[in-house]
Amino acid sequence: MTESATPNFCSSCGTAIKANSAFCEGCGISLTSSNSPVKTFSDESIRNSLKSYERKYNVSCLECGYSGFAGITRWKKKKLRNITLIVFGAFLILCAYLFKSSVFAYVGGGVLAWGGFELSSFGKIVIWVMCPNCSQELGPITSDIGI
Repeated sequence: MTESATPNFCSSCGTAIKANSAFCEGCGISLTSSNSPVKTFSDESIRNSLKSYERKYNVSCLECGYSGFAGITRWKKKKLRNITLIVFGAFLILCAYLFKSSVFAYVGGGVLAWGGFELSSFGKIVIWVMCPNCSQELGPITSDIGI
């Protein structure tokens, strides 16, 4: 049996370790010994890799050990809830007009403002990033950044 066919496990937490990983995916402990050469990448290659990304996010890659900016490859915002709030708020304001009720107007205006505020990208989003060292896509990552 060859060494590559035998699975390796983290001595700290017991999680299976992928080949050539610098850190354990389970507990984050370094898998490189202090006297072994650590794989380094030039700043120039990282800068060149990040140039193609409009947006970046600070991450640590468990595959290669890189820690720094990575390019955001895709993101997902939950807009359905925001749009639902806006439509519901507009409906309440319409009800206020039809039934001549100030309660509908106050509540509808509040709901409409809440939906508009959330739609302005200050909510949580889910992002995926590309490590500039090993080209591994990392994610999903829940973030508070506005995109």
